[in-house]
Amino acid sequence: QTASVTNCSAEGTITYSNNAITPTSDFESRLISIGGLIGRAYAATITKCVNRVNIDIPLSTPADIGTTKKKVSPGFGGIVGLLDSTDESITAVPRIEECVNYGSITNNDSKSNVTYSSPMMGGIAACINAKNAIVTKCENYGVMTNTKAIRQGDVAGIVGRIHDHSLKDVKAFLTGTTNNAEVIIPNANYSRMVNIAGVLADILFSHTTLSNTHNKGKITLDNVGHGTSLATSVRHAAFFNNLGGIVANLCDYRIRTAKTTNALIKKTLTYNNCTNSGDIYYGEVAASIYQSAGGMLGQALHQLEGYTN
Repeated sequence: QTASVTNCSAEGTITYSNNAITPTSDFESRLISIGGLIGRAYAATITKCVNRVNIDIPLSTPADIGTTKKKVSPGFGGIVGLLDSTDESITAVPRIEECVNYGSITNNDSKSNVTYSSPMMGGIAACINAKNAIVTKCENYGVMTNTKAIRQGDVAGIVGRIHDHSLKDVKAFLTGTTNNAEVIIPNANYSRMVNIAGVLADILFSHTTLSNTHNKGKITLDNVGHGTSLATSVRHAAFFNNLGGIVANLCDYRIRTAKTTNALIKKTLTYNNCTNSGDIYYGEVAASIYQSAGGMLGQALHQLEGYTN
């Protein structure tokens, strides 16, 4: 079965605290989805919805986790936290259509240093993991801000991350979308694999097409690699941080099998009539390796096809 949400709106504030998460094993992985309208939408169509809910993640108290590690992947989206559909028996195409976000998302949490957190933030959706997903005619006016140290994560005006967890032939389409607001990471001082963009921060293992998609907001990544780990007080070099006016990072995938090593699964990114008119600020960088920034695309690994500006 599929769900349909139409002509809905919300306003107010959502506050999320990392303090509620307590590790129970040597390595615990959690995916948390929070949206201004919907937390997780499975094989759903979301149409003509408006969000005015501000999402706030306050500073939590870093815990002494000792040898215990936990990977927390919180997703914060203006319309939806996670749009997914991995069941091949469901033929309906997940869609977000004609939706507008005015709500800001502000992450003030610094606990990501000690929990190996990978936050995703997007004005429309934090994360999409669905075959043939479509985001069309959507706009974002809400400011996306990650104020504290961030180890890794994806922050963008429209979609934080498109991720093919199934490693099958997943495709995603963004058409007629516009980001009008700032996207800001002012303190990337413990950064490893941070992606920040006007439209889409990170594409992992998914064929993605962007048409008539635009960014008008300023993108800021500053103080890269200046900090130390909250857990160990050791200074770390920053590496693989990407900033793009439209897309920050396109990553293909190498999968290891019993008989072969690292077979490449090639994915493509196609632009058609996409523009960036927002300023890009890549601030002071210290002890850094592999930093990338571009007016349209920050970094592409292995495969890029159909590039038109």
